[in-house]
Parts: sequence; C-alpha cells; structure tokens
Amino acid sequence: MVVDVVPARGRRARRLPAAVRREQILEAAITVFASAGFREASTAAIAAGLGVSEPTLFRHFPTKRALYLAALDRTAEVVMERWRAIATAAPSPLVALFEVGRWYYGALQEDSRYLRLRFRSLAESGDPDVRSRVQAHFRAGFDFVHDLYASARAAGEVAAETDARAHAWMFMAVGALLDTTQVIGLRDDLALDVLSSVFRLATPPPADHHTRKES
Repeated sequence: MVVDVVPARGRRARRLPAAVRREQILEAAITVFASAGFREASTAAIAAGLGVSEPTLFRHFPTKRALYLAALDRTAEVVMERWRAIATAAPSPLVALFEVGRWYYGALQEDSRYLRLRFRSLAESGDPDVRSRVQAHFRAGFDFVHDLYASARAAGEVAAETDARAHAWMFMAVGALLDTTQVIGLRDDLALDVLSSVFRLATPPPADHHTRKES
C-alpha cells in the first residue's frame, strides 16, 4: 500500500492510528533514502517531510538503520506485488515477461523512488543485514522470472531446450541496465523501442511450429 506524504508546515501533525503513521513514515523514508542514500540521509529530514518530530519516527522504528531496512523490505514488496499482478493478468508466461519489463521501464520514468532505493542499497551491502535483504529480494525476483521462463517452456511458447536459468539471468541483467541508466541520468538514451530490441535479443527462440501443434 502506498500512502501519500503531505508535509505539514507550520502546524503540528495530527495524531493518526499507529499503522497509518507507520506507512507514512515508510513512504517518507523511501523518498529520502532513494535521494540521499543511507549515510547522507537524516531522520530529521524524514521527520520534517512529514511535519512530525524525530521522536515520532523512533516510536515506530527504534533506529535509522531499522527504518532503512524496513524501507528496503517495502520496496521489494511493492515491486513483487506488481509483478505478480501483471503475471496473473497476462494471457501467457512469455507475455507476462514482456509486460513486467514494460512496467519496470515505465515505473522508472514515472516514480523511480522504490527502484532507485533498491539500486542504492547495493552500496550498503557491506552491512550483513543489508546484504542479506538485498540477496533475498534479488533471489525472489530471479525466482519469479525463472518460473515464468520455465512455464513458457512447458507451454510450448519457447523451444524445449531453452535454459530458463540462463534467460532469467539475462532478464535480470537488463533490469540492472535500466537501473544504471536511471541513476546516471542516461534513461533517455535507452528509449522504449531500443529496450524492446534488447529484450528480443534476450528472448529464447520460439518453439517449432510442429512442436506447438503436438503439445
């Protein structure tokens, strides 16, 4: 769930249910951490964006580090929830992969906070807790993509000899390319038509027509 953060300047923030306030804090933290990174971000900036005091933050998250870890978990939840919804609505596994890639590209263009924070977290992976989360989130995404490729193979959408793991790695590599171009300011150089061509290069060959008939 995404909760809009509306700064309350010059007035005291109204008291909200704990669950609602926690959601607001997480959203504000994601925005600040995505922009400044863990070391440069401050809880004062997060609190100011909400119009609350720092003690309000610490009633929900005992430390800045705890808030950062929770923000990382939330970004992964948002992305995976969206991917699952796309796959459920898609008519086939291969179409789902195309639509997931298209959504990822669009999300980076429209609101990149979640994805920028995920990318920035790589620089914090020297911290064991951060590293374990980054690994778990990446593996969840990889497993999801791998399962779609395996399903596409089982459905006869792609050749029977398709290596689902290899293509899942290629898919994730394209995602990392999108993250990189976003962060370094080259996203306009990787236009959607170019990305579509890149994705086609990474797509396994289609199943033989006769094989499709028999399957």
